[in-house]
Amino acid sequence: MYLSQAGTPISEKAKTKIHEVTDRIETMGHLTEECIGRFLMDHRPGSRGQDVVDLTEDVVEPVLAELAPEIQARRITLVNRLRSQPGGKIPVKGRKSWLQGVFRNLINNAITHGGRGCTIAVDLETDESGCRLHVYNTGKTVPEAFRAMLFSYNQGMQRSKKRRRGLGLGLSLSRDIIQNQGGNMWYEAKVGGSNFVVSFPHHG
Repeated sequence: MYLSQAGTPISEKAKTKIHEVTDRIETMGHLTEECIGRFLMDHRPGSRGQDVVDLTEDVVEPVLAELAPEIQARRITLVNRLRSQPGGKIPVKGRKSWLQGVFRNLINNAITHGGRGCTIAVDLETDESGCRLHVYNTGKTVPEAFRAMLFSYNQGMQRSKKRRRGLGLGLSLSRDIIQNQGGNMWYEAKVGGSNFVVSFPHHG
């Protein structure tokens, strides 16, 4: 039931108006996101002039601090295993703001689809080819029939109709950014949850 600030029920006409305004705001938000996406596609960062940033200090920690209030409000358990990585810094190539945008998209996706009370784990693997950042959340996996569309730009418009955050356009752009920097991004269905993986080549 919708209530006014005075605590009285809101009329059906007022509720309809609220829904209309909400839908318009969401539509504007998605149109803005699409415009930004197209701009980024025309101005994608090349391999030249890229910075070397620390994945933990410059990318992961600032985004987790930014989203901490929402994570706490939803009673989500956050496990950040990057803090315990041996050797200190995790250098990767790329613009800090772009990489923060990619990681923010993955965490928002985990918050939305993991749901209240879920667990989100951030982990890292390294080998001779580079490193792989894992963002895992407990909850339902993406149905197999829809996995091929996770990184599709068309999914962005479908998402706006279904009011889903963190899928479609954001993931498509995120993967394009990572691939343009020599890495890759993909989805893995896990027992009891979902895992997104971002690979980075050695920066040297």
